[in-house]
Amino acid sequence: MNSPRLKTKFATEPMRSFFHTLVLVFLFCSCIEAQTDDVYTGSPVAGDSAKRKPPRNYDWMKKLTYEGNLQLQLSNYTFIYLSPTIGYSPIEKVNVGLGVIYNYISINYGGSYGKVSQSVFGGHSYARYFVSDGFFVQGQYDRLRQPNVYNLNGERMKWVDYLLAGVGFRKPIGDRIGMSGTLLYNLTPSPLSIYPSRLIVQFGFMGTF
Repeated sequence: MNSPRLKTKFATEPMRSFFHTLVLVFLFCSCIEAQTDDVYTGSPVAGDSAKRKPPRNYDWMKKLTYEGNLQLQLSNYTFIYLSPTIGYSPIEKVNVGLGVIYNYISINYGGSYGKVSQSVFGGHSYARYFVSDGFFVQGQYDRLRQPNVYNLNGERMKWVDYLLAGVGFRKPIGDRIGMSGTLLYNLTPSPLSIYPSRLIVQFGFMGTF
C-alpha cells in the first residue's frame, strides 16, 4: 500500500514545478520590458549639453560704421574726389576710421598748352568726436601718392602728406544711414596739394551695420 506521506509528496510536486515556472516567466518578461524601455525611451547621453556651442556675439558689429565722401567740380578745371571709409566707435561719441582716396584732376589751359590731367591714389585716417547727435569735430590725416609735377628732385611720383581739421554734420535719412557734410581746413599747404584751396568742403553719407 502506498503511504499517505508519499501521496502528499507526489500531489504537491506538480504545484512546485508550476510555481517555479511561473517565477521564471515573470523574471523573463521583466528583463524584456527593461530592455525595451532602454531602446525606445532611452536616457539623456552625458555630455550633450557640453557639446552645444554658445551663440555668437555680434554686438561688436553695431560699433562698425561705413561712409563715403565726394567732391565734384566739372568745368575747365575738373576735380573728382572719392573716399570710401570704414570706421569703429570704441566709446560713445567717438569714431575712428581708415579709408582709401581716389582723385582725378584735369585742367584745360586751352591754346597751345592743351589739357593736363592726373590721377592720385592714397589713404587716410580720421578721428571724430560728436559734440551732439548731429554735429562733430574731426581731425584727418591723408597720405597720397601723386605725380611730382614740378620734378624738383627728379622723382616722377611723390608721397604728399595732408593734415586736415574741421567740423561736420550728420542728418539721418533712415534707421541706419544718414547724409553728412564736412568743412575741413588744410593745415599743411603744399605746391603739390590736390585741393583747389585750403578750405575743403565734402559731402557724403554715413551708415552703421
